[in-house]
Amino acid sequence: MDLDRRLVGVIVGLLIFLGVFSFYAYVIAASEEELDPTILALRDRDAETRAAAAVTLGAQQRWAAVPALIQGLDDEKEAPPKAAFARALHRITGKDFGEDAGAWRDAWESGTLAAAAPRQTRRGGTEGLSTQILVAYLGIVACMVLLVMLAIVFSAMASSRIKEMKELIRRVQEYITTMEGVARKGEEVKAAIDAERKQATQAIEAARQEGIAVLRNNTEEEQADQTRYVEIMQREMQHWAREMIMDLRQKAEKEIIAQSAQARAEEIRDLKKSALEAQKQMQAEFRAHAHWLAAQRHAGRGRPAAALREIQAFLAVVPSDPAGLVLLGTSLRHLGRLEEALEASGKALAAAPNDPEALYLRAAVLATLKRREEMLATLGQAVAADGEYKDEALNDAAFRDYWQDPQFKDVAES
Repeated sequence: MDLDRRLVGVIVGLLIFLGVFSFYAYVIAASEEELDPTILALRDRDAETRAAAAVTLGAQQRWAAVPALIQGLDDEKEAPPKAAFARALHRITGKDFGEDAGAWRDAWESGTLAAAAPRQTRRGGTEGLSTQILVAYLGIVACMVLLVMLAIVFSAMASSRIKEMKELIRRVQEYITTMEGVARKGEEVKAAIDAERKQATQAIEAARQEGIAVLRNNTEEEQADQTRYVEIMQREMQHWAREMIMDLRQKAEKEIIAQSAQARAEEIRDLKKSALEAQKQMQAEFRAHAHWLAAQRHAGRGRPAAALREIQAFLAVVPSDPAGLVLLGTSLRHLGRLEEALEASGKALAAAPNDPEALYLRAAVLATLKRREEMLATLGQAVAADGEYKDEALNDAAFRDYWQDPQFKDVAES
């Protein structure tokens, strides 16, 4: 009953989380332009950083960055960033007004540029969904998927509990069968006692009849002595029969009681042990799942120390989970604990040898440790497993020192 209440509490908590996350996703989407780190980098104090941000936005064709690029082109005083802004605007919009910020602004405000934009980025239009609503809907869909997955987990747990109940019923049936066998054995012992009693009675009667026959052929005095002898023998045989029957009954009762008590005690002990182990396993799985969700939440919000605590608690229950080991290594990497991060990536690859995420994590740590040859080989494996890691490597600061390396370019730009 307590476990069922906890399940209901978890489901209610997830529904509350669904609403909060949807609102949060909408707020984040509404401020996409203001919070995007690449767009914010256009206003960085360093000219190279501003130019690199413009190149990145142009390569990504980020329509949301067009107003910021126009403003940056207008405000920029240095030539390299100003040229990078103009090239980025040309690559995104397909138009070319050079470095004339006024012409770009007029084209943007008149809608000339917006006409060439994808439907979801046109300004002032009503076609399609806005970026904010789309992201909010995606957040809702993600939460619903999470809720469905948890429902599947709960169903699996319920199925496991049903299996345990079936096993309990089977054991009870075995116990009943054992008790029926004990009862049958008791009946057999009783039948044996009755047979012995009948045999003893028949022996006594035969002795008495034999004595009577002898008495008929003897003198009166001899008959009296023999009568007394027969009576004594009869009493002794009756006493012997009673003792024998009592002894058999006591032995049978002790045997039945011992077998019944032992069988019952062993069955109860096994059932308690099984129930306790099942309860502990279920509780451990619930706690581990909660730690996994908390670790992902902290990692997504840029809190590696908190994520590390939660993922370590998760791995204490599921020590060989590849995704958990990758998240452990990522948290350690962001905390600067590179050797530990490298060890975690090795464990993840031992559990899932071709996992691209684990390979990329290991390559990033090796790059930070300046272990070039190992980094190039591992990064090549990651890119071969998942081509998206090419762009990731070209934008990851861990590989900054190798961006101009010809062999690195061969791997990342192939």
